Amino acid sequence: MTSADRQVESAAADQSPEGENGPNVAPAPTVGYRGAMQGRLRHGSGRYQYKNAAFSYDGEWEQNVKNGRGKFTVAGYSTYEGDFLDGEMTGQGEMSWTSGATYSGEFLNGEPHGQGVHVSADGETYEGEFHFGVRQGSGVLHGPEVVKEGHWHSHRMHGHGIMTHNDGTRYEGDWSKGEFHGQGEMRWANGDMYTGGWSHGSRQGKGTFFHASTGMSFDCQWLDDRPEVVADKLCPVTSAGEVCQRLLEAEQAQSEKGAEDQGDGEEGNADGEDAEVEKPATPEEVLREAELEARRQFLVSVTAGQKIPELHVLCVQASGAVVCSHESRRIVRVCLSKDEDEGQPAKKEKGAPPPPPPEEEEVADPGANPPSLVSLIFDSATTPDQGEKEEAEAEASEEAEASQAGAHFPPRFHLSANMHHGVCTIKGIRIPETAVSGRHTLRLWSVSNSPFADVSPLLLRLQVE
Repeated sequence: MTSADRQVESAAADQSPEGENGPNVAPAPTVGYRGAMQGRLRHGSGRYQYKNAAFSYDGEWEQNVKNGRGKFTVAGYSTYEGDFLDGEMTGQGEMSWTSGATYSGEFLNGEPHGQGVHVSADGETYEGEFHFGVRQGSGVLHGPEVVKEGHWHSHRMHGHGIMTHNDGTRYEGDWSKGEFHGQGEMRWANGDMYTGGWSHGSRQGKGTFFHASTGMSFDCQWLDDRPEVVADKLCPVTSAGEVCQRLLEAEQAQSEKGAEDQGDGEEGNADGEDAEVEKPATPEEVLREAELEARRQFLVSVTAGQKIPELHVLCVQASGAVVCSHESRRIVRVCLSKDEDEGQPAKKEKGAPPPPPPEEEEVADPGANPPSLVSLIFDSATTPDQGEKEEAEAEASEEAEASQAGAHFPPRFHLSANMHHGVCTIKGIRIPETAVSGRHTLRLWSVSNSPFADVSPLLLRLQVE
């Protein structure tokens, strides 16, 4: 008798002692062996009934040991039918449980081991490699809503794998303990797509995300499923290239100053006194100064028929004054309107910055008066060709015609040929000859904000004489 037989009989004796049957319990099957013998040994085909009535074996024997094909039943729990070797379920076989789950494939010492197919009670099917009862190796899991194919470890995806949802969402890449981890690509059912680094199921590290509903893309560093830098403001400047260079220099100077302070510690100068060193401007200060300079230039009076000053607009994260150069194809609209409820503007000292726009003021509805709009595109790494320019100009022209008399100042515009990530140029907007004198507002706002943060609109005042 094998060690497994002895363990089963021992457990059976503990659970159902021989001869202990109540008056309403069906009599237990006859304990013992019935079948072929060789001398005093079970040898050939036969059936063995264990002391515990739940356990029975019916199949081939060799020298008192289960060997060959057989059927082992645990009443009320499971049935195995297949190969036995040295008394153990080893080889090809099928196991079925009373719960409705089944397994067919290779076994080793009573456990699914090698290639096999497991179907759970709820219909989930795994086909692939097992290691002593655990999904491990290459395999495919077909669930009610998702299919996972790849490498498994301890019942979970681990290594390279593919996940496909019924709605079309699909991930292909690296896994760790059942989570996206490493490098991979996710395509969502709505058209969104991300390629890059993952950490424990979240986007992390260097990656590129395409947002289908807005057409925007983000090529940047990610942290906790969000870009490390998220745009939240449109900032006017007179020269985008110059300001970006100044921001870079300010960031470097700030970093160098911090390194020097750390190295110097609390030491003074050679005379024993601390030298007064001019503190470098922070990026926030540089950006604030550049914005005020642009607003001063834009505030100058213009006459009817004259072009408004050329304007560069940066898309930035206000905290840290970081230009969001990782963004592409952010669409911004421009609307020029006459301030209806203005009084006569107060005289200001020459060079004084304009007052900030009131926080409660809302951006005009593009469908309301005046609906003349200009569509501009933040970025593209390449200069738009003539066909793209003409198509955009034709679209804006149609919008202007559709506005009819409600649009007092349909602007003429020009798409900049020098477009960079996070930067656009607005120029060529001309005040019509019929313009009414007084204060006007140029409104710029993001048509479709990113999925990570809203970008506040930009309001610029100008005086038409």
